[in-house]
Formats: sequence, structure tokens, C-alpha cells
Amino acid sequence: MRFQMLLLSMLALSNILIAAYFSLENRRLEDILHREHSLYADTITRYWKLQDDNMRLNNSYREVAEANRRLEAVLNYTLDVVRSIPYNYTLMPSMEFMNRFLFAYTEEMRGFVLNLTGGWDGSENDFRSDLYRIYTGWRSIFVYAPAPYGFKLPLINIGSWSYAYTPYYHDEYLREVSSCEIVWVPIYGASLSFRYRQGGCWDFAVVLVSLYYAYYDIAGRSLPTAYISIGAEGVEEFSHACVLVKLEGDMVAILDWEPITVSDGMLEFLPFDLARQLHGRYWWGWSIFYKGFMMGRPYRSGFFESNEEFYRWLVEELN
Repeated sequence: MRFQMLLLSMLALSNILIAAYFSLENRRLEDILHREHSLYADTITRYWKLQDDNMRLNNSYREVAEANRRLEAVLNYTLDVVRSIPYNYTLMPSMEFMNRFLFAYTEEMRGFVLNLTGGWDGSENDFRSDLYRIYTGWRSIFVYAPAPYGFKLPLINIGSWSYAYTPYYHDEYLREVSSCEIVWVPIYGASLSFRYRQGGCWDFAVVLVSLYYAYYDIAGRSLPTAYISIGAEGVEEFSHACVLVKLEGDMVAILDWEPITVSDGMLEFLPFDLARQLHGRYWWGWSIFYKGFMMGRPYRSGFFESNEEFYRWLVEELN
């Protein structure tokens, strides 16, 4: 009897152990099955993504090929138009044209400067006197009146590009939407304004900068010189142009319709704050702010949010 009870107990314990083992094994197999299902689902997702990427790449290739075909047609059309222009021509980017043309002076302008100054004798006083003579000479023949602009050049605009970048595994596929526009646009520059000898403050200032460039080339010495656009606080309709010449640091001379900093027939270089005060007095006591600049050699331009920003540019960048 005792043996039977022992045997039954051993069988019961064995069944419990077997049940526990199969339960653990079942959970392990369920976990494996779950991971396999997840891996399968992930593989299917990646497969369909690859299918989608492949379709996109094929479409992108066709679009790039079509864009290149259109671009070739545009370039051929442009060359046909350029060949029809009845004079010699040079193609250049618009910024390069500005660099070469806006402040470029002619032989007539150089002769005008030489006639006024006789060249530089090497002294500081003569240099400053010559700068004043150039200003007075230009001011005496300039008429404030609408400029009779009529000179035009062909602007060939190949572009209006719309770039769409789509990354695929660290590669980039570029899609170009090209167009072509050829128009005749008005051209403005110092040489034209000097020829007409009339215009607005823009014309007066651009020509004066150019005449100073001519003098610097004659003298073999130059000072940083820029066209400056100005405004006045509280006077929204006021927008004007003048010329600024920098000696060193923040020592400047300002030339408006009248010279703001001049003494004894010579340009006078004053600290910027003092020159700005004198400039404000010239404009009926307004608080003048300096909002932009243009200059050549090479052509540069920019805008300022405040006089403090202008001052940093004046001291650190104008050279």
C-alpha cells in the first residue's frame, strides 16, 4: 500500500514537472512565432517600400531625361537668338555685368577728371582738394531732372529653376524645370548718367563714385568710396542717395547735393557720429539713418537695419 502511494506521488510530481516544462516550451515557441511574424511583416513592409522606391526612381529618371531634353532645346533656342543679335556680344552673369558696368568710367570721364585736377602732386592737401574739385565740377554741370534713359540690352534668363531633391539611400536625384526668357531691359550706369548730365540723386551719386574711381587710377592712390542710400526717422517718404569716402577707422567725408564735410576747399574727414550730425543739420535737423550701399571693384551692395549695423560695416568691412 505504501509503495502504491509513493508511486502515485511520483507520477503526480512527474506530471506536474512535465506540464511545467511544456508550458515554458509553449511560451518560448509562441515568442519565436511572434518574432517570426514581426520579421515577416517588417520584410513585407520593406519589400513594398523598395517597390515604391523603384517606381519613384524610374519616374525620376524619366523626368530628368525629359528635363535635359527641354534644357537642350532651350539652350539651342538661346544660341539661335544670340546669333541674331546684329553686333558683337559677350555673355555674362548679371552680377558680373553690374560689376563691370555700373561704376565703369569712360575716357571722356577720365579726361573730365584730369581737366579738373591736373593729376595729383603727391601731397595730402592736393589729394583732398582734388576730391573736392571733382565734386564741384560734376555738381556744376549736373541738372536735377528726369534722366532720358533709353539704352537697353538683351537679358537672357535661362532658368526659373524649380529644384526638387528626393533622397534615396544617400543619393540625390535632381529634377529641373527649365524655362527661357529673352527681354530687352533698360540699362543704368555711371557712364550713361554722365553722358546725359541729368537725373536724380541716384545718377549724381553713382557718377561721383565713378569719377573718384577714375581719379584714384590716375593718382595711384585710392580710398574706400561708396554710394550710400539714406532715410530719415519719422519721414517715411524720404529716400535719398549720397557718397561716402572713408579715410581710416570711422573717419569719413560725406557728399550730398552739397558737401557735408568740407573745409578750405578740401574734403574734411570727421568721425562718423559728427559727420552724421552735420548731415542731419543739412536735412533740416532730421535724424538721418544709413540704410544701404553700393560700390564697385568688385561690385558689392547691402542693406542695414540700424545705424549701429552700418557703423560696424563702416569700420570693419568698408575697405
